[in-house]
Amino acid sequence: EPIDLKTSMPRQWLYGHHLIEGFVSGTVAPGGTGKSSLIMVEALAMAAGKALLGDEVYCPLRVLYWCGEDPIDELAKRFTAAMEYYGLAKADLGERLFILSGREFPLTLAKRDQQEAEIRQTDVDRLANVVRDCEIDVLILDPFISVHRINENSNEDINLVLEVLRDIADAQRIGIELVHHSTKAARQPGGKVMGAEQARGASAFVDAARSVRVLSHPTKTEVEEAGVAK
Repeated sequence: EPIDLKTSMPRQWLYGHHLIEGFVSGTVAPGGTGKSSLIMVEALAMAAGKALLGDEVYCPLRVLYWCGEDPIDELAKRFTAAMEYYGLAKADLGERLFILSGREFPLTLAKRDQQEAEIRQTDVDRLANVVRDCEIDVLILDPFISVHRINENSNEDINLVLEVLRDIADAQRIGIELVHHSTKAARQPGGKVMGAEQARGASAFVDAARSVRVLSHPTKTEVEEAGVAK
């Protein structure tokens, strides 16, 4: 039947105008830009229900942050430091922040078997079960490359992984944030300013995400105009 546009529900924003319930979003940046630091503070903001960085937090959220690079002890240090900086106590989080390290909880949602990429359903189910059991609202995977073993430059392969994540986001009614690296060209000092197309690998990553934001190193002029102390 025809859709009644007047009665359709508005988008269910979770964090600012970036994370949306039922969709995948992405953050793209060169190494050393501070994308993980940003994501960690945003995870704290969502769990505490406080606009620590100015983006609106509509209500306290249950957040699962998965990091495929650092051990849990290092992650604990970084989150603790951020909490101290923003004046947050454990009570502010209300047991709504969950942290997993890929060293103790490895994830490989898809891998390439000889000539074909295939979904690893066991890991997909493990992740979906954690999201369900912990009643997660927002899932953060940092970095995206750590959750698969497929051809990063293949649109077909990347779509395979993103379809799985979209299914989880839709079925569990959560927002998913993927932290992704940029191309080598985008990392060059003084290089051409690029938008979402600076995302490394297949363009399917950008095409599949509802919202993609890009971080980049500021130029000397931008630093001076912003009044940032050197």
